[in-house]
Amino acid sequence: MKRAYYDAKPKALEAVGNGNYLYRWDIKEEEVQSDFMQEGSDEPLVSEKRVQYSCCEATILGNPTYDKCVEAVIRDRYTAEQEMALVNKFNSYMKSVSTDGTGVDEYNEYLKYISDAKLMVKRDLELEEKLSLARQKKLNDIAAYDKSDNVNSFTLNGHSYWLDRETRMSVSFSTTQEKTAGSENTTVWLGNEPITLPCDTVLQLLAQLEIYAKKCYNKTAEHKSKVMELQSVEEVEEYDYTLGYPEKPDFEL
Repeated sequence: MKRAYYDAKPKALEAVGNGNYLYRWDIKEEEVQSDFMQEGSDEPLVSEKRVQYSCCEATILGNPTYDKCVEAVIRDRYTAEQEMALVNKFNSYMKSVSTDGTGVDEYNEYLKYISDAKLMVKRDLELEEKLSLARQKKLNDIAAYDKSDNVNSFTLNGHSYWLDRETRMSVSFSTTQEKTAGSENTTVWLGNEPITLPCDTVLQLLAQLEIYAKKCYNKTAEHKSKVMELQSVEEVEEYDYTLGYPEKPDFEL
């Protein structure tokens, strides 16, 4: 039973491309000693403890169903030929074809391994499903927060407004054209309110809004990425996605 080793705790199920998955089980946290050797010396220059994770793993072709995962765990210990040999040896003894009773203990050990494997896979897949649902809910919450006034708003002369990306680009383009044509001022509609401002002022405001929007986009993407890395339902549910957003622009003209 070969084990794989990771510096960070691995996921029980992980997509690896082409519609396939890695199923990992018996994930254990281990403390190991790392020695950093000095060139030309048998004595370690630095010795320190670190945490690593070990597990068994197998590639699941296609959707990681319960039956496929159980089969992978069984094959990690028993080949199909070994499995058949155990069954035949046990049946031969039970039918008095053979007097070799060692097959009984081996068969019982095999049955226990199968039973434990089924329980483990069932538990892992149920946890993975719950984790997947919790992540999706949190991602939906993040997306809703990103579109809310908590993020999408700025203040101009004490009043709150917002311009979405399409509007910002349109106003920026038209204002630039007006300025090129010789206009000093332009009118911008904020909600139902027309506001006349110098073209240069509008372009400066739009530039600051674009920078703010980009920072918010980056923070939202960062939150989503962090949620996908969380390994328990509790961690996902407790994750605070409202933190870290830049301060809203506040303009006084």
